[in-house]
Amino acid sequence: RVHGEHKCPYKCGEVHDHFYCEHDVEILLKCGHKVTKLCYESEIDIKCYKEVNITLANCKHSVVKECWQDEHIILCQSPCERESLLCGHQCGLQCGQSCGRKCSNCLKEDERDILDDKQELFSKIKYQIKEIKKGKLSRSPLSKDDKEYKLVEQLFCNFMKPAGIQRPNVSKIEVIVNPGLMKKWLELRMELVDPYTEPQHMFSGLAAEDINRIASGGFKSRSNNKSYSDDKRMNTGLNFFRVYTTGIGGVQLTTEGGHQILLSKVLLGAQQVQNHDNEGEFDSVFSGEIVETFDEVEFYEQHTVRRWQQALPAFVIHYKVNL
Repeated sequence: RVHGEHKCPYKCGEVHDHFYCEHDVEILLKCGHKVTKLCYESEIDIKCYKEVNITLANCKHSVVKECWQDEHIILCQSPCERESLLCGHQCGLQCGQSCGRKCSNCLKEDERDILDDKQELFSKIKYQIKEIKKGKLSRSPLSKDDKEYKLVEQLFCNFMKPAGIQRPNVSKIEVIVNPGLMKKWLELRMELVDPYTEPQHMFSGLAAEDINRIASGGFKSRSNNKSYSDDKRMNTGLNFFRVYTTGIGGVQLTTEGGHQILLSKVLLGAQQVQNHDNEGEFDSVFSGEIVETFDEVEFYEQHTVRRWQQALPAFVIHYKVNL
């Protein structure tokens, strides 16, 4: 006999011991519920899994829980009856969840707004594509009285300022019109992670002899044509600048003869900051540092785009340097 009550189920010659009695016994727990346990198990280790209805103290909602569970670990799943502190809508979450965030109604409204904005933007882009007239590449000089001429001239003066050239002598500005490149540029905008960011005017380091080729065929011969998600190296792609730095090739600072520089419209889209752990996909990479110029400190910035269609050749600036 084992534990004084139950007969041993083994035969005398079988190898066994009498430390644990495995007979089922029914006991009454302190909670008032009967459960079945193995004879050798301590009542202290027994949990009561009988489902009971209780009223939660905080919210007064009725919930079903297992008898052994503490009330404080129960998450009330009834609809929250409070108004959201952030938006004024009825919360919409479960009673046991925190209301300290936007409600589901607001999130749905935001999603609808984003979708509407995207559809509106894409409609405008598709209209622009439709309005593009077929034709060949053209390079036409702008009048010095044209507002666009003055804008481009000012951008170029700002670009050259860190080189110690306060007022470069701009002799001519040509506007580039390339219907084929414009179409590819607009179509690509709809593929960007962030199509909403407006195009930026930026300079690139090109030798004067390359400008005709780029104006005609785009930057495709200078890029691997991979998106940022395809190639995560930081030093690939096309580099563009707002201000001059010695790292830019093709920018002539000599006083001999006339020089040219290309100004493009660049789709930066969603940007990753270099050396930062940004999550998600990106269309371009931003890097910057403080550099000392001739008489002051300037902020040098570089923007690297991953696909050649992100840059549209827009203006050719003819200039001379007055040192």
